[in-house]
Amino acid sequence: MLGKLMKYEWNYIYKKFLLFAGLMAVASCVGYFSAAQFSKLDPDSNPLLFMSIMFGLMIYYMILSGVSIGFTIIIGIRFYKTVYGDRGYLTHTLPVSARQIYWSHIIVDGLCQIVLCVLMQLSIMMVSTRMMAALASDITLNASDFYMQMYGADNPVQLLVVIFYSIFGTLVSLIMVFASIVLGQYWKRHKVWGAVVSYLIITTCMMVVSWVTLIPQFVYYVFNNASPDGIVAIPSFFWISIMLISAVFGVVTFLIMDHGMTKRLNLE
Repeated sequence: MLGKLMKYEWNYIYKKFLLFAGLMAVASCVGYFSAAQFSKLDPDSNPLLFMSIMFGLMIYYMILSGVSIGFTIIIGIRFYKTVYGDRGYLTHTLPVSARQIYWSHIIVDGLCQIVLCVLMQLSIMMVSTRMMAALASDITLNASDFYMQMYGADNPVQLLVVIFYSIFGTLVSLIMVFASIVLGQYWKRHKVWGAVVSYLIITTCMMVVSWVTLIPQFVYYVFNNASPDGIVAIPSFFWISIMLISAVFGVVTFLIMDHGMTKRLNLE
């Protein structure tokens, strides 16, 4: 039955997924074309050229951010409607368990988010590489080094760790969204606002724990490993620490979601 739920979820989400993937492709073209225009800049260039380049890169960044946030919102709304909304009554009359319901969302929606995350990383790599190629005559740092140091990595292996964290982080974020929706049901009124507030509280707690854990170590590392070029790569143990923090919050929020859907399900 889990397979049927996954198929049902995919039939709903795939059109949205393709739409957002298409938007990302358009944004990548805009970003790539804008980055290529850096080769035309010189002291005598028309200021409008520089403004148009920056505007194109701004549009590129805004679309990428919109894709990430927008798809997450769609997934959250879908989860709420199929579990707690009008469709929830139909969903819970099916011969399926609550765990099968939320796993169908985690698997299908999570895979879609992972693919979008990978596409976003490829897009950033493509645009940053094109930008460095356009500025090669003025900047000695090659494109691959630029991409690595943009993410605070000092070698390709560490860059893979960072990319893995970004993919892993999408799953944790997805579970946090579902857990927040479950927590919102504990509010007698304004359950939607309860979900929003719950998400803000969870993300704030995660940020505070990350700051308390990592910022002192990072400051110590920077002051004791100052780079003569002004660029300090983030060591691998920082990324490992971040992944561990994300894993802890992922497990905690997963347990909250599981308990809320299996023990305290409320379909008022």
